[in-house]
Amino acid sequence: MSKEAVPDVPATPATDDLPAPWKVMAVLILAELCATSCLSMPLPALSAWLRMYGSPIAVGWIMSSFLLVSAATAALCGSLGDLFGRKRVMLAILVIVLIGSVMSASTETLGWLIAGRCLQGVAGAILPLSLGLSREVLPPHRVSLGFGIIIASASGSSALGFPIAGFMTDHYGPSSIFWVLALFAILGLIGIGAALPGARRSSVRARDIDWLGGLLFAPAVALVLLAISGSRQGGWMAQLMWPMLIAGVALIAIWYVHERRHAAPLIDVRLLANGHCLIALTLAALLAVGAFQVTETASLLLQQPVWTGVGFALSATVTGLLKLPAIATGSLSSIATGWLAGRWGPWPCVLVGGLTTCVAAFSAMLFHASVFSIFLLVLVVMIGLTAVYTSVPVLIALGTPPNRTSEAMGVMAVVRAIFQGVGAQLIAVILASRVVIGPGGVHFPSDTAYSAAFGYMGLTALPIVLLALPMLWRRPTGGATCVAGSS
Repeated sequence: MSKEAVPDVPATPATDDLPAPWKVMAVLILAELCATSCLSMPLPALSAWLRMYGSPIAVGWIMSSFLLVSAATAALCGSLGDLFGRKRVMLAILVIVLIGSVMSASTETLGWLIAGRCLQGVAGAILPLSLGLSREVLPPHRVSLGFGIIIASASGSSALGFPIAGFMTDHYGPSSIFWVLALFAILGLIGIGAALPGARRSSVRARDIDWLGGLLFAPAVALVLLAISGSRQGGWMAQLMWPMLIAGVALIAIWYVHERRHAAPLIDVRLLANGHCLIALTLAALLAVGAFQVTETASLLLQQPVWTGVGFALSATVTGLLKLPAIATGSLSSIATGWLAGRWGPWPCVLVGGLTTCVAAFSAMLFHASVFSIFLLVLVVMIGLTAVYTSVPVLIALGTPPNRTSEAMGVMAVVRAIFQGVGAQLIAVILASRVVIGPGGVHFPSDTAYSAAFGYMGLTALPIVLLALPMLWRRPTGGATCVAGSS
């Protein structure tokens, strides 16, 4: 067995020019705080916007517009960061987020609010760029731990954003949330600009870039996500679901053929098809389509009326508080996984995480008759799924040269977004398969439906275990697994 390492590519700064690791992690955490807050902080204000604008579908676009732009631009901005310098592209993204936040904060017109959210959507590329920057500037033996800390900070930022957004909405109105996001963007700009080394000068000329590949990729992803989300929104969106899905898939096929033939593709599909990357993207898809739905499913169960025979009638506030320990434990799991993957390789972490997720989900299928059992099992599922999810970028780094890291991490974000949308739709179908009908014809999922949903999550985690078992033989023989620079 040979030690797994990525070929050295002379695209990283010299060791003497690298800043202190704690400075790097501090500013990347700050940037990730901005990115995650752009997604999570508007959620508590949706009810306030619903009172203002009166249309659930229109208000839904406050979130959907962000998610569409985020998924469509993550891989593209990641690739541009690899080409022109990740620090430079990160700064540009934070400037766009700042403009979008100020635009959304200074208007009550729904159209301009959504336009600002679209600009904020480029924040979806911050995670791929942060992972690429950590690999670029951290010592090789600390890169896996850096990945874990960045992913943990994303979970922690989400938990932090909810109470801040609730307070701002209650006291200053929902638009005030965007002033907080603008402040986060300014702090990120200052931190990234001051703490990270200067961006390397690119040898790539703009006319040599595969712009057509980018023009095909973004609308293709957007159409697929519109089709998935439109099927849940109803109305004209649901009627156009299949045409949009077919058009999106056709564009993806055309884009794939174009990128395969291009001498210098913007997103190298041949690189993503290698063993480590392909398996890593498969793991991300399995998690997104299954276990990532656990907190939403559990929240619905906890808030369902008691008379249905399965719910507990908890308030949204109490349910949110019960989610905090799971989020915190998941963050700790990410950090621990990053450290362990650096010592023993990612596959033991994938195996243990997959087994944990599988066992906990199947247990939730049988034991969800008390608040404590749901709380405990969701917490265990979070430990397992974050262990696997933190291993995904480590695997991608093992199969990707350093100068294409953010591109590959951006594709990971796109895969997660698409399959998480598919998973949400599948869970909705499962929960609607067996219902309890209440006064006024309101439908609630039955106990059987919740059991089926948790069982489905367990089934999607089972292939993770089956993938990890044979790969254990390829893990490194002692010592750290280097994923950056030379080994």
